[in-house]
Amino acid sequence: DLAAGVAQTQAWLEINKKVAGMTFANVVGGGLKKLRQESVKAVMADAFAGYEISGIPSTLSNQEFNRIINEMVSMLPNEQLRYLPTATTLTQMLFAVLAGVDLIDSDLATKKAAKGVALVGKGLESLHLDRQHFRFDKRPLEQGCGCPVCQTGYSRALIHNLIIDGRFYGEQLLLQHN
Repeated sequence: DLAAGVAQTQAWLEINKKVAGMTFANVVGGGLKKLRQESVKAVMADAFAGYEISGIPSTLSNQEFNRIINEMVSMLPNEQLRYLPTATTLTQMLFAVLAGVDLIDSDLATKKAAKGVALVGKGLESLHLDRQHFRFDKRPLEQGCGCPVCQTGYSRALIHNLIIDGRFYGEQLLLQHN
């Protein structure tokens, strides 16, 4: 299946040569190094605006994800954008940024907000605002945070109560912060 995906992507590249400078080339190959190398070789033939790194399985361990993303990014030129359409965990997103990925499209902030979780601190720890001990916590989500939620002074207690009551506004506030 991966080999067929690489072949299909190469056929797409041939069709889209005329718009190469206005589109991202899709780099595929999943967990197979030889296929990733073939995919990179095929996309390097034309001057694309950037490279979309696809086909990395979402079930990989963080260590394996880190190995593959570093390998793929190192094969791509620094002059064009390197785009990762999704990352399953915050750790994997951080690995991608450290590897040199320029753009990441992820719904992590939305997923966390929907579960009543604020991402806080330098390590972006999860603050589970649905837990009862936040019921009377008057502090902002994160001291010194520049987001509109923290700057406006919404307290952990208020957001906790909005989440417990099933109010959509609580989720929206968390999304803005995350």
